[in-house]
Amino acid sequence: MKNIVINETVIQLRKICRLIAKVKAQQISYLPHYGHESLFFQNNGITTGIINNNKEIKIDLFNGLLLYYDNEYTQIIDLTDKDIYLKFRHLFSHPLEILQIDNLERLKLEDLEDYFGFISKANLSLEVFRSKLNGNFTLVHLWPDGFDLSVEWFTGIEDQQIGIGISPGDKDFSNAYLYVNPHPFNKGFLKEKLPIGIWNTSKWNGIKVEWYDLEKLYVKDISNIIYDLFDRTKTLFNYS
Repeated sequence: MKNIVINETVIQLRKICRLIAKVKAQQISYLPHYGHESLFFQNNGITTGIINNNKEIKIDLFNGLLLYYDNEYTQIIDLTDKDIYLKFRHLFSHPLEILQIDNLERLKLEDLEDYFGFISKANLSLEVFRSKLNGNFTLVHLWPDGFDLSVEWFTGIEDQQIGIGISPGDKDFSNAYLYVNPHPFNKGFLKEKLPIGIWNTSKWNGIKVEWYDLEKLYVKDISNIIYDLFDRTKTLFNYS
């Protein structure tokens, strides 16, 4: 598949997502599992979700627009236009330097379309997987720092949990991948044979499956693979 992590448009998109996540975190109360710092993928774009029942910041990936809704009042930034940094400075009352955002550059629509193809299938696969879960678990969050989508599932026993997510790639792994991370990790887990993917112990511990082994499958089939890997991992905690 196309290596989207080195795509300059996706790098700029990630910067913008970090910005709007910081704006969101400054306006709402602390949420469990850092939910106040997360974003979501919905329909045609990335969103903060509703903030305090009256605001939403959304990135329309189809049209390359940032939309800032405040009740019935809407402000729009064309992210494909030049000088978007200046437009962000005008839109947000907080200095962008405080938000640690600089050097924003215009986005390319064709690159956003490629990214949309990845994130829409990844998100739906995780949502279908999530619908099969029982017990305590999170929403499907989009994390601006890692730019991965993930669900966290909790056994309810001390700090045991399993993170299930899909990354577009990062500084350590250039290609997109699925991960299943049990915590705390036990080296004995490595004895468990996997139907797909490998046990990764570099930078983080858990199951890693290359996205190119999944991307051409139907969403239902991807979600079944994710659930099988999750279920195998869950039994390693002696949880049933």
